[in-house]
Amino acid sequence: LIVMSVMLIFGYMRYDIGKSKANETIKVAAIGTDSKVNGLPLPSKENNDEVIAALLARTRQAAKSGVKLIVWNEAAFFSLPGDEPVIINSLKSLTKKLNISVVASYVVPVSQKPFKYENKYLFLNSNGEIAYSFLKHQTVPGEPAIK
Repeated sequence: LIVMSVMLIFGYMRYDIGKSKANETIKVAAIGTDSKVNGLPLPSKENNDEVIAALLARTRQAAKSGVKLIVWNEAAFFSLPGDEPVIINSLKSLTKKLNISVVASYVVPVSQKPFKYENKYLFLNSNGEIAYSFLKHQTVPGEPAIK
C-alpha cells in the first residue's frame, strides 16, 4: 500500500510539474475487440465486418472525447488479403477526418494448409498516412505467425 501510494504521488507530481512547464500532453486510448481471432476456421465475412465496424465505432467515440492516439489490441480482427486495401483506406479516411492517430493491429491469413498468417501493426497518423508498418518479429513458440 505504501509503495502504491508513493507511485501515485510521484506520477501525479510528474504530471503536475509537466503541466506547469507547459509540456504538451495528449489523451491516449486503448480499444478492445470482440474478435475471437484464434486460428481456423476463419470467421465469416459477416462476423468479421461486425468486428471491424465495432472497432471503428469505438475509435470514433474515443476521438469524440478528445483522444488523439488510439491503439487497438493485438490481432483485433482478421483481414483476408483482398479486403485489406479497403480496410486500410477506411482507416486512412477516418484518421484524417477525425485528426487522430491510430495503431491498428490485425491478422492476414496467408495459407490454410499449413495455417500461416501475418500479424500486422499499422501506425496511421492524423494526415491519413501510414507512418509505419510492422510485422511481428518474435512469434510465440507454436504460433503460426510469419516472422
